[in-house]
Amino acid sequence: MKATTCGLLQQPRWHANGQAALECPAAPLCLITRPGHAAAALLRLIVPDGPCSNSPGPSTDGMPANTQWACGQATHSGTTCQAACAPGYVNVARTTRTAACLDGLWEQPTGDMTCILGTDPCRQPPPLLWLPAGGEWDCQAPVSHAAACTASCEPGYNRTGAITAWCFNGNWVQPTTSITCTPAGCPSNPKPQLDPDALWSCQLPTAHGAACTAGCNGTNAPDPTTAICDFASKIYYFNVQGLGHNMISLIEDIHSGAALTMANNVLMQRQKDFALYNPALCVLNISVQDAWISQSTSNTQRRRAASQRLVEHGGMDEVVVGVQVLLGQGFVAKTAEAVLDAAINTPSAMSYLITLGQALARDKLVSEFCISQASMSLAVSDSTGRPLGASAGRDSCLVQLMPNTPANSSAGIISAQHSSSKSKVTVCGGVNTLYATFKYIATSSAEGNSILAARITGSNTTACSVTPAVLPGNATGTVVTVTCQKDDGSAFTEAATAELLLTANFTCSGAQSITASTTNITTAPRPTITVRLGRQPQPGCGGKPAVAVFRYKVNGMLIGQDFEVAAQVGPACTTKVTYHPSKANGIVIVTCSGAFVPGVPVPVELNMTASPEGCGNIQGSAKANVSVLCCTTGSSYAKADSSSSSSSSKPTCFQHSRPGATGEQCAKAVTASGYSNQGPGSGKLFLAQKSNSCSDAVEVGSVNVSCPDGAAANKVHFKIATPAAFRSSERRYFVSCAAPTSSPTCPGSPRWVSVRAKSGQPGLPEGYNSTVIDGVSTVEFNVTAGCSCSSVYHGIVDFASYRNLPLSACGK
Repeated sequence: MKATTCGLLQQPRWHANGQAALECPAAPLCLITRPGHAAAALLRLIVPDGPCSNSPGPSTDGMPANTQWACGQATHSGTTCQAACAPGYVNVARTTRTAACLDGLWEQPTGDMTCILGTDPCRQPPPLLWLPAGGEWDCQAPVSHAAACTASCEPGYNRTGAITAWCFNGNWVQPTTSITCTPAGCPSNPKPQLDPDALWSCQLPTAHGAACTAGCNGTNAPDPTTAICDFASKIYYFNVQGLGHNMISLIEDIHSGAALTMANNVLMQRQKDFALYNPALCVLNISVQDAWISQSTSNTQRRRAASQRLVEHGGMDEVVVGVQVLLGQGFVAKTAEAVLDAAINTPSAMSYLITLGQALARDKLVSEFCISQASMSLAVSDSTGRPLGASAGRDSCLVQLMPNTPANSSAGIISAQHSSSKSKVTVCGGVNTLYATFKYIATSSAEGNSILAARITGSNTTACSVTPAVLPGNATGTVVTVTCQKDDGSAFTEAATAELLLTANFTCSGAQSITASTTNITTAPRPTITVRLGRQPQPGCGGKPAVAVFRYKVNGMLIGQDFEVAAQVGPACTTKVTYHPSKANGIVIVTCSGAFVPGVPVPVELNMTASPEGCGNIQGSAKANVSVLCCTTGSSYAKADSSSSSSSSKPTCFQHSRPGATGEQCAKAVTASGYSNQGPGSGKLFLAQKSNSCSDAVEVGSVNVSCPDGAAANKVHFKIATPAAFRSSERRYFVSCAAPTSSPTCPGSPRWVSVRAKSGQPGLPEGYNSTVIDGVSTVEFNVTAGCSCSSVYHGIVDFASYRNLPLSACGK
């Protein structure tokens, strides 16, 4: 900072002697110099009750590594600022480093802290979105901090490239590389089980999905004549309808893994029956590899639902089940595959298999009526999601409902998060309507109209509407809006999570199908703001501004939820808002201007408004009554207590010119009146209220005069005590061997001496000592008089700014 020079300010009743300049190279340290003087004095300037600037802020000397001050904009006098760890670091010490602000100056920081890198583990594997179809992560959660997770391809895929995700303090760092998973082919010809007499002419290795034809190696034509190189697994989707409790049991069985046991038990026990249906099925080693609750019957990407999903359809409950069937290894006979598709597409056969599986698992029969329909959709595919077989049709269609609700403060939506596996929206408590939007995506082969409906699952007190409710089947890209309200019109105030389910019924290759999607809407409690009185400054004097300090706190904010705060006060008041230690916890200083009368409290009211994202405005208020003191700047005189004085002389009032005045005494007018006392004793300081008479109505301090060497000696000891808040600017005394004279034409002429005068001469102070204890300022000194201590005449005058005086001192 460039040094600046300014003239010294002159205090009242004093003037500068000579020229001086003040250079401030870096506040609050200033350099004062005078012409002709080589030496310079370094001053430390203070601002009583003033705030400390946080630019540059507290000292960084000795600051621990990886720490920084977090003080906000300014720190009020009497409060502290705390240091915080740098982003990514945590404090492992029991203490923190703090710095106190006092009268506009930072104190030396104290305390210590140790900031180290955070080491929280990653509690979930890396996102699947970072991998291609067929890719999988090799690690299992939790993963330690600074550990890596690599990825590979599922069986049946060939990997190219490499990818590594690193865990850093509980979060995954997205890789900069990627992998590709390509379906593997068949290295050898189909097995003899398909047809021992067939002569296969496959081009080896055969690419995945390629067909291979057979010639005759005997008298009979080969059966089958064509085989396809596949992963030897197929995926089927089923719309299963039934009574609610049976559907819930089915969902629970699938989520728990019991469904796999059921299905494979059925296949194991009934394998011999397959030949009765079609001999081609005997060559397949059929087993169920996986089962799940799907989002759609036509979703060939196997997107799994995060929770149970029931869709009401025609008075029954409907669930979409995805099943991956393992057919063996190598080439799959196309004719056998067609037979399997036909069997699975038979409702009676599927009902038989499902009910029998439940009966085997629970050791009880389940009526075939429990499942009214089991119809396979047209989304039959292999494990890569590629449509496979005649049953899939050449124009297999796809309909998806993609959640895309944006954050919207006006709709009460605080935040929105969407991924391939879940959709989450957070709204502010108190909204009357829940909003969600979805993007309708469909292939051109979707037929007719799609009928859309929505509801809050598990709730019978809400109603939802969809706009538009009917779409052309192939109207891809359309944004669908869902609104839900309570039946009684009340607001959503309870902290809870509701699952909003949107369904679309559509036609695909002439068959009815359904797809569904959900968004979890969490209602967060509405934030509040509280305002209270803070640490109040010293009351002001009459005619001065009234100052009140308030503290506010915004409660219930969510992580990442931003907000603004504003303060409102009366027309004659201003505010200063300081975030301490954060924007959610602050200090507000209210200053109101006006000629306020001593003794009459000034009412000050603060209204605070916070505007959290998605929650509108929240308000809080508080009131303060600011005291107005009686204050004055003037002088006070010591008056001895006659009862404690060893002298028979009583205090006398004499008129004189103002202490410290120079020139011929009789040429001056009377400007002050004070007391003259004789001998040792105690007394009091009384405020001088008039210039032509003495007053003992307002006590402002005490005085004690003693004879340290005895009454006959000439040494006199003075002790003056006043409240430190009075901030005395000058104290003077006189000692005389004769009573001072006084008349209107020639005021008394005692020799008033400053208590800070240099000692070494008769009549000047010696042994000066000043202390401040418990708010009381005490000054002591000795004076050598020209006569005995017991007979000496003396007087004391104190110049100060007097505060908190009786109202009578201000004319009341």
